[in-house]
Amino acid sequence: MFEEQTVFENQSLSGALDGGGITELRSPVVLGAGPVGRALVSRLGARGLTPVLVTRSGTTVAGARSSAVDVTDAGALAAALQGADAVFHCAAKVEEWGDPADFHRINVEGTERVLRAAREAGAGRFVHVST
Repeated sequence: MFEEQTVFENQSLSGALDGGGITELRSPVVLGAGPVGRALVSRLGARGLTPVLVTRSGTTVAGARSSAVDVTDAGALAAALQGADAVFHCAAKVEEWGDPADFHRINVEGTERVLRAAREAGAGRFVHVST
């Protein structure tokens, strides 16, 4: 369902959004409120969109509607992504130290759940941001 594309490589966030068909979006969902997620919410807002920001803690960011959902909760993800035409997955466990099982559960299994929920929601675009 999703065509693999490299949109953000060697581009600024603004340039990637301008060249990536962002003006066609109506109901974007952004997962993660770190620096990239916040910048993305800001850029989407500047284009007249009000994204849903999905974070584990329900963090609020100006210009977005917030939803508290853990990426390990498949049912809550499915509900949060309903109606999304694009999903920008910027959420991850990024601490320097921690239990490797937690990193795998959140970063690998969580991403699989987000991708599955996006597909089931009928989102036409899925952008995964990772280092």
